Amino acid sequence: MNSIPLKYRLLILFIGIGLSSMIAVSLYYFRMNEQTINERTFEQLTSIRVVKQRQLESFINDRKNETHLLASSTNVKNLAKTLMDNNKDVIQLKSNLKDILSFVNNSPYYYFVIIGSNNELLISKISKNDSIFNYQIKKPDSTLTILSQTYQSKSAQEFSAISDFNFELQAEEPGMYVASKIPGIASEKNFIALRISLKAINDIMLEESTTSGFGLSGESYLVGDDYLMRSTSRFRPNSVLKTKVKTKASLAALEGHTGTSIVDDYRNISVFSAFAPLNLKELNWVLLAEIDFDEAMVPLHRSRNDILYITILLGLIIIGLSVFFASHIIAPIRKLKDAAEQIEEGNYDVNIELNTNDEVGNLVTAFNSMAKTILRQTSQLKEREERLTHFYNATIDGIYLHKNRKTILVNKALEKLTGYSNKELMDIQLDQIIQPTDDVNSRSNETLAQKKSGERFPVEIQKGTIDYKGEKIDACVIRDITKRKNIENALEKEREQKLSAVYDGQERERKRISRDLHDGLGQKMIALKLFMESFELTNQSQTIQTLEKIKKELDDLIAETRQISTDIMPPVLTEFGLEKALKQLCESINNSSKVSVVYDSIGQNFKSSNQTITYLYRIAQESISNAMKHGKALEIKVQLIAGKDFISLMVEDNGKGFELSQISENSGNGIYNMRERIKILNGKFEITSHNNSGTLIKVRVPKISDIA
Repeated sequence: MNSIPLKYRLLILFIGIGLSSMIAVSLYYFRMNEQTINERTFEQLTSIRVVKQRQLESFINDRKNETHLLASSTNVKNLAKTLMDNNKDVIQLKSNLKDILSFVNNSPYYYFVIIGSNNELLISKISKNDSIFNYQIKKPDSTLTILSQTYQSKSAQEFSAISDFNFELQAEEPGMYVASKIPGIASEKNFIALRISLKAINDIMLEESTTSGFGLSGESYLVGDDYLMRSTSRFRPNSVLKTKVKTKASLAALEGHTGTSIVDDYRNISVFSAFAPLNLKELNWVLLAEIDFDEAMVPLHRSRNDILYITILLGLIIIGLSVFFASHIIAPIRKLKDAAEQIEEGNYDVNIELNTNDEVGNLVTAFNSMAKTILRQTSQLKEREERLTHFYNATIDGIYLHKNRKTILVNKALEKLTGYSNKELMDIQLDQIIQPTDDVNSRSNETLAQKKSGERFPVEIQKGTIDYKGEKIDACVIRDITKRKNIENALEKEREQKLSAVYDGQERERKRISRDLHDGLGQKMIALKLFMESFELTNQSQTIQTLEKIKKELDDLIAETRQISTDIMPPVLTEFGLEKALKQLCESINNSSKVSVVYDSIGQNFKSSNQTITYLYRIAQESISNAMKHGKALEIKVQLIAGKDFISLMVEDNGKGFELSQISENSGNGIYNMRERIKILNGKFEITSHNNSGTLIKVRVPKISDIA
């Protein structure tokens, strides 16, 4: 290969690349078309198969329901009873038969009505032109005997049963019957059967139009468990119970599988097939929708021919273009070879004349101006370095480059942020400027930085590793986030103010309800009681007893009203303060439950803002309620401590406790609400609990909070 001239190697290369690429694209396009046609054909057949399956299953089930309804009708029952009578009343028989035959005659299907009684059967053959009184009574023949035996066994378990096609049931064409026992008749042999014509099945399954999606060779048909057709083939008119279909598709469907495949059909012709078993209890049938493989592949064959013609045409074009471009490319390369030999000899003042604007022309131009280009590129590199340095120094984020904690480079922004000079920054370590964080491995974190003046301010640190003069060094980008923190603090304060407003609104509403219940409803009830006590009736002992009962109920109502008022906003809290209110709360629980609540207070000055004492009282209420309801505690200790500048509340129980890790921030026994109340008061909230070890809640708030 090395001995072949460059021109011919280029020809081989261009032609090889062009033809191989074209062939690869053609094959790929052909395969994609083939796959698309296969998928489209299978999807179309599956869609047709699903529609046919639903239609057929619905049709069969409708006929079973129709037969059952007919068998349950009064006329059929009366007709059966008349037939069982040895002395048959012909007039009554005709009267009962009239409505039955009228129902059957209006059906779009071809029926036989059969009612068995002992050793005889009534048969009525109906058509559009027959009289509704066209009937005959006769002894069972072979056809009726087979039908009777079939339905006496099949209909034993269900209200209706259906038989498969059978030539023995009808000589002209295969017979198929839906039968139902006649309820309310003593004889087990009495039943009614309606015949479903083969035409009704073919109306659903047989497709002969080329515009229905089946084309010239597509068809759908039914196959029974004996592999014989149950619907007429498009290509074989007399195929029912005569044509055997034992293909891979029918075998798979009879085994209960649903799917698609390319198989040989009953004509030994390759077809696309979509198959599935039918959901019919008495009939082990499968449905197949198929179209000839050759017909489905007609678009692919056309595409293949088009691809072949295009490939030949493009091949000729590629060969011609390859010869042209190979000759065009090799000419300047020869000139470059001669010029390179001159440069090798030390003659850099060379000039190749070539008037082209392609890559080869650019190469010649670059070759001609090599020396000038080196000087120009050197100048450009210096200018670029100056721009990068300016950008490096102009950025507002501080940059600190170090290796093993030894400072290598800092920028102007870091000098402005810290107040240190460049020389001072080069002599100190990063830890002297930035407060270390617990997460030393984190690439990004927030901490505090210290200026030369000692002032601290919040910063965001971004850590990484960069290449610097061929070495891996550590880099830190330091960003002043004072403004962002101020905004976050403002948002947090605003959130706390909103929460405070919500809680204060709740407390005001509770006070209002308490006042209304105590001063309004309570006073009215007392007045009513006084009125009833002053109301006297003589000689009405029963009335007096009634009034006494009313007075007792009013007493209970007054007590309940006062209790509700106390629960909503205890008067003692606003009148006598937090210490008395908590003491009364604990005594009330001791008197009304089996739980022992021990209260203790330390200190005397429990005065604070209304908001503070209300929140502490609500937290005590919530803690005691949670201990009783969720912790199942039997002993609870409540302690209130008044310091000089703070008030502390502790609630401890001996309940079953819980794991704090299992309690989310927004759920779990009101913990979140308690925590938010303390946060509003600028206090501290602490909870200690474990499974089977009780719970301890500690609260500490300033006597005068910022928002009091």
